[in-house]
Amino acid sequence: MLGAKRWAQLLTLIVGYAFSSVTLSQNGVVIIPLGGDAEAVSNVVTVAKRNGDFDNPFDALESIDEAGESNPHLIFVAPGVYDISNNQLSMKEHVNITGSGKNITKIIGSVGSSSQDGSGALLVGADNTHLQHLTLENQDSTSSQVWGVANNGVTFAMTSVRVRIVDGSGNDFGIHNMSSNLILKDVDAFVDGSTVGQMRILLDSGSRAKLDHSTVSVTGGSVDWGVNVNDTSSTASIHRSRIVGDDQSIRAGTGITVNETYVSHSILTGSVTGDPICIFNFTGVGDELNTSCQPIPQ
Repeated sequence: MLGAKRWAQLLTLIVGYAFSSVTLSQNGVVIIPLGGDAEAVSNVVTVAKRNGDFDNPFDALESIDEAGESNPHLIFVAPGVYDISNNQLSMKEHVNITGSGKNITKIIGSVGSSSQDGSGALLVGADNTHLQHLTLENQDSTSSQVWGVANNGVTFAMTSVRVRIVDGSGNDFGIHNMSSNLILKDVDAFVDGSTVGQMRILLDSGSRAKLDHSTVSVTGGSVDWGVNVNDTSSTASIHRSRIVGDDQSIRAGTGITVNETYVSHSILTGSVTGDPICIFNFTGVGDELNTSCQPIPQ
């Protein structure tokens, strides 16, 4: 029997069954020790303000170099605000990162670039990874390219995550996707810009995105697009979500149609281009939209 002191040293994290890549014990619970004399759990790295393996998630991720399909790892981030400065979190295959909740675990940094190559992203996605239960906030306010998440040629999943760009000053992307598959569930993506630049969630070069019970809000810039489906080979599936763009909620690339993009049971604030397929959607003021996501005349 464990005594009261030992139990106090254990944090029980319910990881959930959202994605099959997450390895769980028989009862779906991972027990994570945060110090003391409790026996360590293999392949679990803890980040905490006190008594964790590391005190910031950047160092925790950099410490893992042996992860693989038969040797997956989990980084658990305890409640708190973790400032990684100008360091970029570059996800590694078969390493999942989970926080304690998007309202109580926050990773902040100031990462920016003058190049549109992903070097200005706070986090870069990877295959066979899953990010969940935390907030990412890029606070760079001077660079011309400030991104939340960059994905290039990967399949990347996020659940119960908030991504925010604060006071961006250039071309700012909440989530930038090139030739990637993006799975979002209960994700809030906020791009709050200055008066300069274009801001959006970008899908380009054959990217595919699935948004479920998520919110995208892009405001405050000179050009604000919620979800930008930039070419005919890219698609989005949006379900029970809220998309806000001061200029356009859903924007197709210039002169193209995106009729393989589907939107259902969602709220769209901002005009829509590209003729996506709409099923039972409404504007932010409650007006019903037709099957092309255009307001139905009253």
